[in-house]
Amino acid sequence: MHKQVYKMILAEAERLAEAFSDPGRARNPNGESFELVKVEVRSETVACGLYRKNTGKYALASFKWVNAGKRDDIGVGDRSFIHSCFVSYSDLRGWQLMLDDLAKVEKANGRHN
Repeated sequence: MHKQVYKMILAEAERLAEAFSDPGRARNPNGESFELVKVEVRSETVACGLYRKNTGKYALASFKWVNAGKRDDIGVGDRSFIHSCFVSYSDLRGWQLMLDDLAKVEKANGRHN
């Protein structure tokens, strides 16, 4: 992962912690606050963030770099952004099922290369 992208992800991870730590936030009846524990790179475009809540619980977030705009000399677009979300088992199961779908698409596309 490019250093510039990692810095974007760290900034988004901190922003997410701040946004979800708002005690007045909708669907935050326990007034939870989130502290970023760590961010770990999973691929060239994806990282995950571990958060500790003030309740003692933990949460996991996903960060996906979307490369957009005019590319610089290392290939990072000037309109790139980070898509972030807290991850659920339902999300992971859906993404896991997409692995088979992607393999089928790649196989079909191979005939056109």
